[in-house]
Amino acid sequence: SADPWRLLFSTRTHGESWATFFKSLLAQGPTLIVVQDPEGATFGFYASQSWECKSTFYGDQNCFLFMLRPEIVKFEPTGYNANYQYLNSGQTTLPNGLVSSCFHQRNLTRYTLYLLTIGRIP
Repeated sequence: SADPWRLLFSTRTHGESWATFFKSLLAQGPTLIVVQDPEGATFGFYASQSWECKSTFYGDQNCFLFMLRPEIVKFEPTGYNANYQYLNSGQTTLPNGLVSSCFHQRNLTRYTLYLLTIGRIP
């Protein structure tokens, strides 16, 4: 049987610390990140591989972005590149932080930006 779901991070429980969020992701196996923005849009990212702190992209075609509100949509990788997951800290150049995907779909710009800045994680 599959392992039960475990909550790794919530702003309600853990506050809004990037460092705490960062540490909670490391080496946890596949993860589901769900974000709700101030306007009520709910979206997220499924990471098929454990998050690692490194200066290169990783992940695979099993990663995907999704939106739950205002409508339910799953955004599959386009195959344009292999930039699926990225988690890093303390860099003097970009990218620095969490990058969930580079699917290059015009209608995801707003949502990708929110994932890059983390926003509020429910």
